[in-house]
Amino acid sequence: MDLNIEMPTIQTFVEKNIRWQSCLSDYVRRKAPFSTIYLKYIIDLYELLEEYVFDQVLRNFVKKAWCEESFPVVERTQIVERFIAMTFGKQEIAAPLRNIDSWIGILKRVMIRVLSNVNVDTKVQLKYYLEIKDLWTGNVADADIITFDLDDTILLHHTFVILTGLERKQKPSPTDIDGEQEQNNQKKGPKSVETSTAKVTSWMGPGLPNSDF
Repeated sequence: MDLNIEMPTIQTFVEKNIRWQSCLSDYVRRKAPFSTIYLKYIIDLYELLEEYVFDQVLRNFVKKAWCEESFPVVERTQIVERFIAMTFGKQEIAAPLRNIDSWIGILKRVMIRVLSNVNVDTKVQLKYYLEIKDLWTGNVADADIITFDLDDTILLHHTFVILTGLERKQKPSPTDIDGEQEQNNQKKGPKSVETSTAKVTSWMGPGLPNSDF
Protein backbone atom coordinates (compact mmCIF):
# COMPACT_ATOMS: atom_id res chain seq x y z
CA MET A 1 0.00 0.00 0.00
CA ASP A 2 1.27 3.44 -0.98
CA LEU A 3 1.46 5.52 2.20
CA ASN A 4 1.40 8.69 0.11
CA ILE A 5 -2.14 7.97 -1.05
CA GLU A 6 -4.65 9.59 1.27
CA MET A 7 -7.41 7.26 2.41
CA PRO A 8 -10.80 8.70 1.45
CA THR A 9 -13.32 9.63 4.10
CA ILE A 10 -17.07 9.58 3.62
CA GLN A 11 -16.93 13.33 2.98
CA THR A 12 -14.17 13.21 0.36
CA PHE A 13 -15.80 10.26 -1.39
CA VAL A 14 -19.12 12.09 -1.61
CA GLU A 15 -17.48 15.26 -2.87
CA LYS A 16 -15.66 13.36 -5.60
CA ASN A 17 -18.24 10.80 -6.72
CA ILE A 18 -21.76 12.02 -5.96
CA ARG A 19 -23.08 14.71 -8.21
CA TRP A 20 -26.28 15.72 -6.44
CA GLN A 21 -24.86 16.41 -2.98
CA SER A 22 -27.70 18.74 -2.01
CA CYS A 23 -29.86 15.64 -1.50
CA LEU A 24 -27.56 14.39 1.25
CA SER A 25 -27.55 15.29 4.90
CA ASP A 26 -24.88 17.64 6.24
CA TYR A 27 -23.78 14.78 8.51
CA VAL A 28 -22.59 12.97 5.38
CA ARG A 29 -21.09 15.98 3.67
CA ARG A 30 -19.32 17.99 6.31
CA LYS A 31 -20.25 17.30 9.95
CA ALA A 32 -17.83 15.34 12.11
CA PRO A 33 -17.50 12.67 13.30
CA PHE A 34 -19.65 10.94 10.67
CA SER A 35 -18.20 12.71 7.65
CA THR A 36 -14.61 12.04 8.76
CA ILE A 37 -14.96 8.24 8.98
CA TYR A 38 -12.66 6.47 6.54
CA LEU A 39 -14.55 4.85 3.71
CA LYS A 40 -12.96 1.45 4.36
CA TYR A 41 -14.88 1.32 7.66
CA ILE A 42 -18.28 1.97 6.07
CA ILE A 43 -19.40 -1.65 6.44
CA ASP A 44 -18.35 -1.70 10.10
CA LEU A 45 -20.35 1.49 10.61
CA TYR A 46 -23.38 -0.03 8.92
CA GLU A 47 -23.24 -3.14 11.13
CA LEU A 48 -22.87 -0.98 14.22
CA LEU A 49 -25.92 1.05 13.21
CA GLU A 50 -27.87 -2.16 12.59
CA GLU A 51 -27.26 -3.33 16.14
CA TYR A 52 -28.14 0.10 17.52
CA VAL A 53 -31.41 0.22 15.56
CA PHE A 54 -32.32 -3.26 16.79
CA ASP A 55 -31.67 -2.35 20.43
CA GLN A 56 -33.42 1.02 20.31
CA VAL A 57 -36.38 0.23 18.04
CA LEU A 58 -36.93 -3.26 16.66
CA ARG A 59 -36.44 -5.11 19.95
CA ASN A 60 -39.73 -3.63 21.13
CA PHE A 61 -41.63 -5.17 18.21
CA VAL A 62 -40.41 -8.78 18.25
CA LYS A 63 -43.23 -11.26 17.71
CA LYS A 64 -44.55 -12.75 20.92
CA ALA A 65 -44.08 -16.26 19.51
CA TRP A 66 -40.32 -15.66 19.41
CA CYS A 67 -40.01 -14.24 22.95
CA GLU A 68 -38.95 -16.10 26.07
CA GLU A 69 -42.48 -16.09 27.48
CA SER A 70 -43.61 -18.40 24.67
CA PHE A 71 -41.19 -21.15 25.70
CA PRO A 72 -41.11 -23.21 28.92
CA VAL A 73 -38.20 -22.21 31.15
CA VAL A 74 -36.57 -25.63 30.91
CA GLU A 75 -36.81 -25.69 27.11
CA ARG A 76 -35.33 -22.25 26.53
CA THR A 77 -32.58 -22.85 29.09
CA GLN A 78 -31.60 -26.06 27.30
CA ILE A 79 -31.64 -24.31 23.92
CA VAL A 80 -29.28 -21.58 25.14
CA GLU A 81 -26.92 -24.02 26.85
CA ARG A 82 -26.77 -26.28 23.78
CA PHE A 83 -26.11 -23.27 21.57
CA ILE A 84 -23.22 -22.16 23.78
CA ALA A 85 -21.73 -25.67 23.92
CA MET A 86 -21.69 -25.92 20.13
CA THR A 87 -20.41 -22.39 19.45
CA PHE A 88 -18.15 -20.21 21.60
CA GLY A 89 -18.13 -22.78 24.39
CA LYS A 90 -16.65 -25.39 22.07
CA GLN A 91 -12.98 -26.13 22.72
CA GLU A 92 -12.05 -26.29 19.02
CA ILE A 93 -13.84 -23.08 18.02
CA ALA A 94 -11.85 -20.56 15.95
CA ALA A 95 -10.36 -17.62 17.85
CA PRO A 96 -12.58 -14.90 16.29
CA LEU A 97 -15.68 -16.83 17.45
CA ARG A 98 -14.70 -17.34 21.09
CA ASN A 99 -16.13 -13.99 22.14
CA ILE A 100 -19.79 -13.92 23.19
CA ASP A 101 -20.10 -10.45 21.64
CA SER A 102 -19.56 -11.91 18.16
CA TRP A 103 -22.56 -14.20 18.60
CA ILE A 104 -24.76 -11.50 20.07
CA GLY A 105 -23.93 -9.32 17.08
CA ILE A 106 -24.74 -11.91 14.43
CA LEU A 107 -27.99 -12.90 16.15
CA LYS A 108 -29.08 -9.26 16.02
CA ARG A 109 -28.25 -9.18 12.31
CA VAL A 110 -30.30 -12.35 11.79
CA MET A 111 -33.21 -10.63 13.53
CA ILE A 112 -32.90 -7.60 11.24
CA ARG A 113 -31.91 -9.09 7.88
CA VAL A 114 -33.74 -12.43 8.03
CA LEU A 115 -36.61 -12.37 10.50
CA SER A 116 -37.80 -8.95 9.35
CA ASN A 117 -38.94 -10.75 6.18
CA VAL A 118 -42.57 -11.69 6.84
CA ASN A 119 -42.36 -14.58 4.36
CA VAL A 120 -39.36 -16.31 5.92
CA ASP A 121 -39.81 -19.88 7.16
CA THR A 122 -38.91 -19.78 10.85
CA LYS A 123 -38.91 -23.58 11.18
CA VAL A 124 -35.64 -23.95 9.26
CA GLN A 125 -32.38 -24.68 11.05
CA LEU A 126 -30.64 -21.61 12.48
CA LYS A 127 -27.24 -22.93 11.39
CA TYR A 128 -28.27 -22.42 7.75
CA TYR A 129 -28.09 -18.65 8.30
CA LEU A 130 -25.14 -18.63 10.70
CA GLU A 131 -23.07 -20.30 7.98
CA ILE A 132 -23.62 -17.36 5.60
CA LYS A 133 -20.36 -15.40 5.44
CA ASP A 134 -22.03 -12.05 4.68
CA LEU A 135 -23.80 -12.05 8.04
CA TRP A 136 -20.49 -12.07 9.91
CA THR A 137 -18.15 -9.17 10.52
CA GLY A 138 -15.04 -8.80 8.36
CA ASN A 139 -12.70 -10.47 10.85
CA VAL A 140 -14.49 -13.84 10.50
CA ALA A 141 -13.30 -16.05 7.64
CA ASP A 142 -14.90 -19.05 5.95
CA ALA A 143 -12.41 -21.29 7.74
CA ASP A 144 -13.65 -19.93 11.09
CA ILE A 145 -17.31 -20.60 10.32
CA ILE A 146 -16.79 -24.32 9.77
CA THR A 147 -15.46 -24.73 13.34
CA PHE A 148 -18.97 -24.69 14.83
CA ASP A 149 -21.93 -26.94 14.04
CA LEU A 150 -25.39 -26.44 15.54
CA ASP A 151 -27.69 -29.42 15.79
CA ASP A 152 -30.85 -29.62 13.70
CA THR A 153 -33.20 -28.91 16.63
CA ILE A 154 -32.10 -25.28 17.03
CA LEU A 155 -34.33 -23.38 14.63
CA LEU A 156 -34.62 -19.87 13.26
CA HIS A 157 -37.53 -19.03 15.55
CA HIS A 158 -35.23 -19.70 18.54
CA THR A 159 -33.02 -16.75 17.55
CA PHE A 160 -34.43 -14.18 19.97
CA VAL A 161 -34.54 -16.64 22.87
CA ILE A 162 -30.85 -17.43 22.32
CA LEU A 163 -30.00 -13.75 21.91
CA THR A 164 -31.64 -12.73 25.19
CA GLY A 165 -30.04 -15.71 26.93
CA LEU A 166 -26.56 -14.68 25.76
CA GLU A 167 -27.19 -11.05 26.73
CA ARG A 168 -28.15 -12.22 30.20
CA LYS A 169 -24.91 -14.17 30.51
CA GLN A 170 -22.94 -11.21 29.17
CA LYS A 171 -24.41 -8.75 31.68
CA PRO A 172 -26.29 -10.69 34.37
CA SER A 173 -28.72 -8.71 36.48
CA PRO A 174 -28.69 -9.02 40.31
CA THR A 175 -31.85 -11.14 40.03
CA ASP A 176 -30.14 -13.57 37.65
CA ILE A 177 -27.09 -13.84 39.94
CA ASP A 178 -29.28 -14.53 42.99
CA GLY A 179 -31.25 -17.15 41.06
CA GLU A 180 -28.08 -18.92 39.94
CA GLN A 181 -26.70 -18.94 43.48
CA GLU A 182 -29.98 -20.37 44.75
CA GLN A 183 -29.86 -23.14 42.14
CA ASN A 184 -26.27 -23.98 43.12
CA ASN A 185 -27.26 -24.13 46.78
CA GLN A 186 -30.14 -26.47 45.95
CA LYS A 187 -27.79 -28.74 43.99
CA LYS A 188 -25.47 -28.98 46.99
CA GLY A 189 -28.37 -30.04 49.21
CA PRO A 190 -29.11 -29.13 52.86
CA LYS A 191 -26.40 -29.62 55.42
CA SER A 192 -27.09 -32.12 58.16
CA VAL A 193 -27.31 -31.03 61.79
CA GLU A 194 -24.37 -33.28 62.61
CA THR A 195 -22.18 -31.64 59.95
CA SER A 196 -23.03 -28.13 61.12
CA THR A 197 -22.46 -29.02 64.78
CA ALA A 198 -19.12 -30.60 63.97
CA LYS A 199 -17.97 -27.45 62.20
CA VAL A 200 -19.03 -25.22 65.10
CA THR A 201 -17.34 -27.50 67.64
CA SER A 202 -14.16 -27.50 65.58
CA TRP A 203 -14.20 -23.70 65.39
CA MET A 204 -14.83 -23.30 69.15
CA GLY A 205 -12.06 -25.76 70.05
CA PRO A 206 -12.09 -28.47 72.71
CA GLY A 207 -11.20 -26.12 75.52
CA LEU A 208 -14.18 -23.79 75.14
CA PRO A 209 -17.57 -24.49 76.70
CA ASN A 210 -20.68 -24.72 74.51
CA SER A 211 -23.04 -21.78 74.84
CA ASP A 212 -26.56 -20.98 73.62
CA PHE A 213 -27.30 -17.87 71.56
